[in-house]
Amino acid sequence: MKNAGIGLVVASLSIAVCSCTTPTGTHVKLNPSALSRVRTLGVCVKTNDSFSVYMSRDRMTGAGAVLGGLIGAGIEAGVRSSEDERILKKVRPSLGDFDVKVALATNLEQQLQQTGLFSEVRLLDSTDHRSMKNAGVDAVLEVVVLQWGLIVCSATSMDDRLQADIIARERLFTATDNRKFWERDETHLDGECHVAYEFETKPELLRQVINRAVDAVAGRTANEIHYPQADAKGNSQ
Repeated sequence: MKNAGIGLVVASLSIAVCSCTTPTGTHVKLNPSALSRVRTLGVCVKTNDSFSVYMSRDRMTGAGAVLGGLIGAGIEAGVRSSEDERILKKVRPSLGDFDVKVALATNLEQQLQQTGLFSEVRLLDSTDHRSMKNAGVDAVLEVVVLQWGLIVCSATSMDDRLQADIIARERLFTATDNRKFWERDETHLDGECHVAYEFETKPELLRQVINRAVDAVAGRTANEIHYPQADAKGNSQ
């Protein structure tokens, strides 16, 4: 029972303090040959997380260890998580009925169409075989939003200002056989920092920074597909 209790504390601690830290980067290089065969592209945006605030949880001080190892750390994590939840409840209403999936999907559709790479870009609600077949797409860009909302600008100082963030995993795959021909992670930090009170009292400010983050992620994604980065040998990625 003692070990089970420790395990529970560790699990709770992990959930309370960990924001996604997926770095931006390409995991599967873009296959130009596969991309050239795509005439109609489907876009499907999914999310694993709702709007979140990470300020206190990104600032675990280690002081919990003084209170007794894992138990003390767990207490500190709980306090910090509660503070983030308090801020979230105050600022989230400013977004109204904003849906990050709809906003990002619509933006991606527009920006991918503008690349001129595809005859048509169509939005999908699902990536199951029937949906892809009915939509008549050759391939699908699937974007899974792992985290979105506000995150502390500096986790190493006492500066409590927050910025918009979006963390996503993206992949391109063929509709007929689900063959992946591109995959990357995107971590976007908006860079414009404000104290939580500003987001509470200026609803338009939160909508502005979140929409700008969505636009930036969509633009970066379309650009990465349109202009694959070259490695040191000049090979496209």
